[in-house]
Amino acid sequence: MKAWNVFVSVSALVLALASCQTNDVDDSDDTPKCVMYTETRNFGDVEVGQHADIRVLLHAASSDQRHIEGTARMDCARFAFHDMETDQLSDSLVYSVDYPAMDTFYVRFSPTSVGDHECTVNMDADCGTMVMTGRGITAAGTWEKLITMTGRDLYDAHVDDEGMCVVVGDSGTVLLKGASEHDFSVWVSHGFGDLRLKAVWIDSEGRVYVTGGEIAIGAAEIFRYTTGWAVFDSDNMMEYYSSIWAAGDCDIHFGGFGIMSIGGTNLKRWDCAAFSTFGLFSGMMEVCGISGSSSSDVWAVLKEPGTNHIHHFDGQSWSVTGEAWMTATPQDVWVSGDGEVFIVGSSGAIYHRDGQGWHDESIAGLSGSFYGVWGTSANNVFAVGTAASIYHFDGSAWTAMSKPVQATQDLLSVWGGGVSDVWAVGRGGLILHYH
Repeated sequence: MKAWNVFVSVSALVLALASCQTNDVDDSDDTPKCVMYTETRNFGDVEVGQHADIRVLLHAASSDQRHIEGTARMDCARFAFHDMETDQLSDSLVYSVDYPAMDTFYVRFSPTSVGDHECTVNMDADCGTMVMTGRGITAAGTWEKLITMTGRDLYDAHVDDEGMCVVVGDSGTVLLKGASEHDFSVWVSHGFGDLRLKAVWIDSEGRVYVTGGEIAIGAAEIFRYTTGWAVFDSDNMMEYYSSIWAAGDCDIHFGGFGIMSIGGTNLKRWDCAAFSTFGLFSGMMEVCGISGSSSSDVWAVLKEPGTNHIHHFDGQSWSVTGEAWMTATPQDVWVSGDGEVFIVGSSGAIYHRDGQGWHDESIAGLSGSFYGVWGTSANNVFAVGTAASIYHFDGSAWTAMSKPVQATQDLLSVWGGGVSDVWAVGRGGLILHYH
């Protein structure tokens, strides 16, 4: 639905006119001073990032009690009174009407996330309350395949707040798209050689972290770009780094494949002064995904089947969490800002943890795997995987999304800069953009 400047007239809001009366109050006349129905006014579906307006008529309805006045108020993040003349939004509105006059005001709904939203408008004692509802829906965008000029496998992408996107992959591949650019170019003079690069992160200062390695002890490396590229860390007990997530510029987690059986590690945390090291599980195992909602709510998954490979960090220590029915091999994890957890993995597995606990939302009959997951909220999540499969979660159900017919390779990662700026990358240099 195209919702930009949508005008929705509430024709159902018909206020009864009182019949003419004498100046004496007739106790048998129970006509209210202001007729404001309390049933819900529904904006319907509105695309996230767009808005819709509803017009409401306010009528002094009683000839015996001729004057109504008050302040209408609403305290809701996605609803506001809209002054059509000045184009200003406000959470309050002063009204003053004499019988039989009418006043008109407008309410605007501007969803910033997918899902159902509700707001109660308090019209003071004379006019009561009115409930406004609406549903934010995913913008009716499309997935577009970009020409990347590389046939190398791409493992990860990250987008910063300005819209810059960096993609990394095999043989030291680093692709860069500027905030105002449509296509990617090769980031030259980075000096990574043929190193397999598995993960990328851009911090709030524009510093770029790139990690990777080879299947060989001591090959794991982290590179950081400030004014130029430099080795940020190397580890003699790790084979490669394959995941990054940061709660802040001085709270960055790096995960990978470590040799813990000989005293190594597979996860590190950088605090701008030093690394803290952690060994999740006792054998040789890869931390393939990290995400969180804060520095004291971080989740990591290990690429092995079973319930003991989902871990949680509370700011001090890591602990194992999971359910007996979680038998799939995790591949990635993403955590919403309010702490809902989404884990994807083999055979279409999707594990979702909300305030009620864990839920199995796996896609029945899907033979392939999901390799990446990311979202803007718990009601707008994307999962990507085998044969360029893309699924979307709207808070209620997972549905398959249409993709370009020429996109057939596996998608290995997904990340975005907003609801209409999502990037998915994969094998053979495949890059898809949702907008």
